[in-house]
Amino acid sequence: MLTNTAIEGAKKKDRAYMILDGDGLYLKILPTGRKTWVLRYWINGQEMKKTLGVYPIMTAANARRTRDEIKTKIKAGVPLEEPKSTTFGEIAERWYKTMMEPKKAESYLYTIRLRMKYLAALWTRPIDEISRKECFDVLSLISASGRKSTAKRTGQIVGQIFDYATAAGEATINVAAGLNRSLPSEKVRHFDAVTKIADMRKLLNALDYVDDFIFRSGLQILAYCFVRRSELLRAEWSEIDFDRAEWIIPAAHIKGRRDHLVPLSKQALEIFRRLKKISPKVEEITGSANLILPASRGANTGSRVSNSTLLKELKSLYKKLDPDDLPSEPMTLHGFRTMASTFLNESGWAKDVIECELAHLEENESREAYNRAMYAPERRLMMQWYADALDAVKAGRDITPVPENIKNMHR
Repeated sequence: MLTNTAIEGAKKKDRAYMILDGDGLYLKILPTGRKTWVLRYWINGQEMKKTLGVYPIMTAANARRTRDEIKTKIKAGVPLEEPKSTTFGEIAERWYKTMMEPKKAESYLYTIRLRMKYLAALWTRPIDEISRKECFDVLSLISASGRKSTAKRTGQIVGQIFDYATAAGEATINVAAGLNRSLPSEKVRHFDAVTKIADMRKLLNALDYVDDFIFRSGLQILAYCFVRRSELLRAEWSEIDFDRAEWIIPAAHIKGRRDHLVPLSKQALEIFRRLKKISPKVEEITGSANLILPASRGANTGSRVSNSTLLKELKSLYKKLDPDDLPSEPMTLHGFRTMASTFLNESGWAKDVIECELAHLEENESREAYNRAMYAPERRLMMQWYADALDAVKAGRDITPVPENIKNMHR
């Protein structure tokens, strides 16, 4: 019989192996380090194996007692039921429904589901038999296909699933912990953005040359409001309060699953009013009465303008206009956020106010602590100042400095 010292001293290896305790009872040590009690027995000359439990939850004494009870049943002809091992896929689905679904935005959940599809090779494997090397091999295949960032983010998901499994008693250790450190990193790519005053002037004037009114309005909204592109493209008229000059982006459309307030400057509000004025005519063409930026060119009825379509309109300016009339740096849709952040920070606005308007929630800040109206008075001042500043830059006028009392807010 195995002593407690021998059981504790049994080390994991690259492959699972078993140590005999006695009378058909074995201690199986998995590559993960998990130790299980296994009974080998014969029925009609055929060898059978049955997992009894996990050590140390099932002690050696209990395992031997269970072995004796099972052997008594076998002699009496009582059929035995083999407990089903919990698979990685089953735990992954439980983790998703418990830890992700109630807390995350729809867009984020969709991304999680896409990344989980990369884990098909692990899906039907018993989770307590999966080794660290298996996880690494799956992630390495993703990385080798050129999706290095996807591999790392999928690795985070695998780690969270194993964390959940260990907490639920389905796995002994998190074999994927810290695995991302062994994966190659993507070369850091910054979104192209225009941040110099001279280039900003050229960009803002160039936007007037976008032919399509809806596309031109969308790009101007990004300039004045610097929301995320997905938040603009999914925006509906129910989110705009014309009387209060507010845009309330719903939780389902934003990272972090919480509503977000965007105070609207006079300039931004006017753009929304112009779009609203033509919306009945747009509805006749697109079939959409709700979307602020509905698609119209050969798209399905009721669909929204795509990210690639709006970006294409922005990029088309570089072919349409004289190079001297264009910014020296390229621009992306996300670049409007970078442009605003850089300009506002350099102008002296408080970082907390800017970050709040950008809807950046610190990792250590709870979702419950976030209030969509946080710094609302300061943000209203800032958004109007920024819109006026953009107009001044566009026209080549001097920019009104930020008042000193505002500069000192929340510092």
